[in-house]
Amino acid sequence: MSERGGPLIRFWGQLWRWRLRFGLGLALGLVTLLAALGLLALSGWFISAAALAGLSAAAAAQFDIFRPGALIRLSAILRTAGRYGERLASHDAVLRLLSSLRSQVYRRLLPRLPSPRLSSGELLERVVADVDTLDELPLRLLAPVLWALVVLLTVLGLLYWQSATLMLRALPWLLLGAVALPLLLALLASHLGAQQRRHAGERRDLLIESLAGMISLHLHGVWERRRQLLDAADQRVLDAQFRQSLATAVGQALLAGLLGLAVWSMLTGGVSQVKAGPFLTMAVLAVLGLQEALAPLPAAFQAAAQGRAALQRVNELGAEPPVAAFPPQGPQPSRTPELEVRGLSFRYPGRTHGLAGVDFRLPYGRWLGLQGESGSGKTTLARLLARLLQPQQGAILLDGRPIEAYDEPTLRRTLHYVEQQPYLFNASVADNLRLARPEADEAAFWEALAAVQLDAVVRALPQGLETLIGEYGAGLSGGQARRLVLARAVLARAPITILDEPFEGLDGPTAEAVMAGLRETLDGHTLILISHRPVGAQYLDAVLRLEARAD
Repeated sequence: MSERGGPLIRFWGQLWRWRLRFGLGLALGLVTLLAALGLLALSGWFISAAALAGLSAAAAAQFDIFRPGALIRLSAILRTAGRYGERLASHDAVLRLLSSLRSQVYRRLLPRLPSPRLSSGELLERVVADVDTLDELPLRLLAPVLWALVVLLTVLGLLYWQSATLMLRALPWLLLGAVALPLLLALLASHLGAQQRRHAGERRDLLIESLAGMISLHLHGVWERRRQLLDAADQRVLDAQFRQSLATAVGQALLAGLLGLAVWSMLTGGVSQVKAGPFLTMAVLAVLGLQEALAPLPAAFQAAAQGRAALQRVNELGAEPPVAAFPPQGPQPSRTPELEVRGLSFRYPGRTHGLAGVDFRLPYGRWLGLQGESGSGKTTLARLLARLLQPQQGAILLDGRPIEAYDEPTLRRTLHYVEQQPYLFNASVADNLRLARPEADEAAFWEALAAVQLDAVVRALPQGLETLIGEYGAGLSGGQARRLVLARAVLARAPITILDEPFEGLDGPTAEAVMAGLRETLDGHTLILISHRPVGAQYLDAVLRLEARAD
């Protein structure tokens, strides 16, 4: 079933799934705020009433200190326990929501990768930062708005109970602070949030490109210029964050001013309506206590603007056409598959050059070299052959059938692709090799390692094959990590193997020895070699030179 044009995240449906846990967090948070309000208001009333009672011996004898004191202590306990329980319940719900959102995004995004429209940095920004923004919405938007509404109505009810005049005098200022000010800040935050997202995506994209090309940038003497660009990108993000923080701080300051005006209005126009002084103190402190409930509102409406933009950005990924789905069960190629390319064309959006009209036929067992200048499309062609990209024109035939006819397990067994930047897991050497052939034994591991001149290195490791190599193979040098990936290709013994720049990080003699080992172990299998170095040219049966073509 096609998912083209559908939303990638159905956020409110996911939130409703965890409604009971969020409901518990909301209830505990509301209890906390009401207890804080009660603590402030009751304390003010109690102190004022006790002071008035002290003026008269008879009033002092009749004054009850036990029940108000008990209520104050109860409010203090509820405020402390409620805050702890609210954080525990709400964060548990948010973490569960985050897990659910990430699973939904990755599950639906996987058929659309790799995206020809978005850079890796922009894609990472949307999948990580934007999903995190959505994850914060329940705590930063829904909860504060609900809490502020209930606490505001409670205070207005308390004022009305004392005097309708008190409530009416305070009402305009409270509405400005609870409604008008947050909405005004939301409009500003919508613009600032979009700016920050754009700058963050640009910075991440620039950082990824710079790290990937760090060696080349240093060799050409332009790393300092690139570093200045990175500094400028960082500064743009920091400036955007500062503007957002400034808007939030100004909003909170204005809110405090509006609450002060509400108190001033009550004191100047409503004192005569309140007969008992302690109750006026309670009313004033209750209004001032609204600061805790209303202060998060500017940030809440700011979160709403950011969340709406984040949801739109993530769901834009759903407009990407899915890569044509693999059939559940396809035909089986022969043990000696022939590869044929007819009129293959592909160009990334926004680029003027790309592959155009590539044709070749590669009988089984032949070795083909792909050559061409940087940007001519060698890696793009390799990814098309591995079905990591979809051709825009033309066809790729495997054993006379379109490559789309084969199911994924069959295609991966038939064609093994080693990318320029292959992935090594934070696991043992043996576990990384087992990815190619799970049933292989130690003898097969050592044979594959010997073919790429890595067996002596592994034997010298503290635990041999069971040595953990760290994340991304950090425990190995660059050349050793590259050879471990090549050993995995040797172990796979796929009928067709594609190697993209397999000799990066290897010195000349080692590269020649590795190529000789590949020739010995993969002889009789089809191999496509992409390399800017002349290593192993004597083993190639043919060379295809690619030229970047403009429309």
